[in-house]
Amino acid sequence: MRLSVVWDIRNPCGIMVSLVMLPLLLTGCWSRVEINDRLFVTAMFVDAGEQEDEIKLTLGFPMPSRMTRLQRGVAEGEGNPYATVTKTGESIAAAYRKIQSELSRQINWGHTRIILVGDKMARRGLRPILEFVLRQPSFQIKSYVFLVSGEATSMEGVIPIPERFPSELLRELAARRSIVDTKVRDLLLGGPGLRDGLVGRLRVAPEVMTSEKGKTALRVFNNGAGMIKDEKLIDYYELQEMRGALWVMGRMENALISVVSPTDGKTVDFLIVKAETKIKAETRGDRVRFRILLEAVDDVLSTESDIDLLNPVQIKKLEAKLNDQLEDRVMKALEKSQRNGADVYQLGNYLEWYKPALWKRWKTDWHRHYMKDVDFRVKTDVRIRRLGGERNPYWKPGKPPEGKGSE
Repeated sequence: MRLSVVWDIRNPCGIMVSLVMLPLLLTGCWSRVEINDRLFVTAMFVDAGEQEDEIKLTLGFPMPSRMTRLQRGVAEGEGNPYATVTKTGESIAAAYRKIQSELSRQINWGHTRIILVGDKMARRGLRPILEFVLRQPSFQIKSYVFLVSGEATSMEGVIPIPERFPSELLRELAARRSIVDTKVRDLLLGGPGLRDGLVGRLRVAPEVMTSEKGKTALRVFNNGAGMIKDEKLIDYYELQEMRGALWVMGRMENALISVVSPTDGKTVDFLIVKAETKIKAETRGDRVRFRILLEAVDDVLSTESDIDLLNPVQIKKLEAKLNDQLEDRVMKALEKSQRNGADVYQLGNYLEWYKPALWKRWKTDWHRHYMKDVDFRVKTDVRIRRLGGERNPYWKPGKPPEGKGSE
């Protein structure tokens, strides 16, 4: 049976309503902005102004005209394919509006992936930055946050080898976890009652670079991490301490760890190919203990030692050294955060999950309890799985080379 719709010419009101409604299906977006009229900010730099109540805001963005010339292969003498604009105001919003008033395109935050904060501004507090970011509908909370030694604007002149823009360089380093990859959302996970965290710290230094025809240029380096307590910078982790912190946070990937051989005191290098962290909170009387289990799988990357890597006894000795070194690093990182009363690992969240009644009593004074009433127990389980393309070193006397090509 076939159904059909027949217009009733005797019902002119129905026809009129239909004709009025049909144009509504053709409407567009009343607030649209053409892509050619948008300015896509890729990095935001925030520094403290000269006055106590001033904030210096710098926005970095690509230059479409220069990018087009680069694609055509006429980059010689054209300068960088990106630019920055700086303004100062009593708030981030005020500085932002000053920048917007002098630009021919409308600022868009949808592509902003990097937020750089100078040390002085971080000591004042991150709240103005987080508040502004969360108020912008197009600003993504998965944007990375970094501290910069000195002023954030020192990053402006960095040569972003091998990327095109400094923001791309930092984003890729964070994605590979070569530096602490804290995002805006990470600083919000603890909620209003737990505003601590760990933020990667960078520094800029001059270096003679072949890509710049032997001239001295600025390059970015990993400078550890900053400890955030109540949204303010209070202390730093040096590089070695930062690596211990990454283990606690479960973010250690593709890292190098070296130990001294038990046979001749020479170095054996390992690459961490898999790592996992498990944390559990338990009570012991009136104290809380966090049990932290670290599991890792390592491959031999290189060795200067003549240790017999085919001997299970020697492998066990190397694993014991790896476990001891890892446990020491992690404990030092935990103890430093405890001395500062800064729960940068947001262990309070674990206490809330495992012991909600106790957390309810402690949460209003968590920093004091974290300093005085918390213990840590770290257990490590590092296993050596693969020896690489060869077994024992090819130069080891008394045995032919093993591994590739051996039968």
